Amino acid sequence: MFKEKLQPFINRYDEITALLSSPDIASNIQRMTDLSKEQSGLSSLVEKANLYIETYDSIIENKELLKDEELGDLAKEELSELEPMLPQLEADIKILMLPTDKNDDKNILLELRAGAGGDEAALFCRRCLPYVFSLCRTSQLENRNYVFF
Repeated sequence: MFKEKLQPFINRYDEITALLSSPDIASNIQRMTDLSKEQSGLSSLVEKANLYIETYDSIIENKELLKDEELGDLAKEELSELEPMLPQLEADIKILMLPTDKNDDKNILLELRAGAGGDEAALFCRRCLPYVFSLCRTSQLENRNYVFF
């Protein structure tokens, strides 16, 4: 199920780590750079995936321990802590699995210009500006306000 879908990412991360630790990678700087970028992109996903697998395995083990008389209460307590973590980890992993755009790390310049329309167009641009700033704040983007006449 979800656990099996994560394994290719973990395998690729391990493969990249092995390639980066080989001595012949230093001769090809472009390949080393590409692999390093790919590894850094996968690192947070693999970290969450490993945590998800550990949590999932712990839940399975604790469900088996529920039948035990001595460890049943401890397993029940641990299950109450682990089971709510699983859906949150799944949601985090699904977000991390979304493909990234090559332009995500680049800057943009957004220009709001009144253009044709006279005063009404200028008023519309003035009303749009707070929405743009609000979007920047909620998306944790840096914005600089430049006004040129």
